[in-house]
Amino acid sequence: MLTVGNFAALCACTPQTLRYYDRAGLLKPLRVDPWTGYRYYEESQLRDYWRIKDYQQAGFSIGEIRKLLRSSEEEVREALDRKLAREEERLRRLRALREAYHTPTEPMNMEAKVEEARNSISALTERIGPADLEEVGLGPEALEALRAQLRKYWDDFLRGVSTYTAREAGQERDTGWVRSGWEKAAEALRELPPLEEGGTYRLGVCLKERKTPVTEHFLSVLLGAVLLQNQGKKLRLAVQPDEIRFTEENVLRLYRAE
Repeated sequence: MLTVGNFAALCACTPQTLRYYDRAGLLKPLRVDPWTGYRYYEESQLRDYWRIKDYQQAGFSIGEIRKLLRSSEEEVREALDRKLAREEERLRRLRALREAYHTPTEPMNMEAKVEEARNSISALTERIGPADLEEVGLGPEALEALRAQLRKYWDDFLRGVSTYTAREAGQERDTGWVRSGWEKAAEALRELPPLEEGGTYRLGVCLKERKTPVTEHFLSVLLGAVLLQNQGKKLRLAVQPDEIRFTEENVLRLYRAE
């Protein structure tokens, strides 16, 4: 067996990295001496170390890596396919933005960009139908009210009135409200506390792993339902996926920015 120092040398990393992986539940030592607390590893664990490094370099979060290490080869391939699709879409948008800024004969038209975004959001809102409302515990009669809340929200957003910047500013805190294990979001939304006037909030969404990922359509329906619950209040609000994408059950968690 190898001491933590010897195993770290074999991995070309520091003992601190291995201790962090231990605390994060990624790579546990094979044995810990109960008297001295010394950690011992085996060479066979080297493969797990390099899997962790590969997943990190691919941009997976610690939570995602923890799940991938327990997954079958087929599940890992599916996760990599989804990751690749997201990265390709991100790169496509980045290239389009670069071209918009670097095309000398056609300067960037911000008004056109805003109008394009407005049309895209409008189309997303209009695609919400009565069947979607069942997910958030609303009847067909609430459809137009929900759409109206979303139209106002996005109009304010595009005018810079309700821009949500808490995550970028690093001011976000967990309120302690969390609901998990639900099958339909309505089960959790019924227990969501009222949001305070003038507050800045984010409803974090984690869905248990499934073939269809979290979509903008699903998040938009959730956003509309929360806005409807807090109708008439001035809020900065976002409904977004949490960083940990793989969960054993569906989770909603409420964050607030000070």
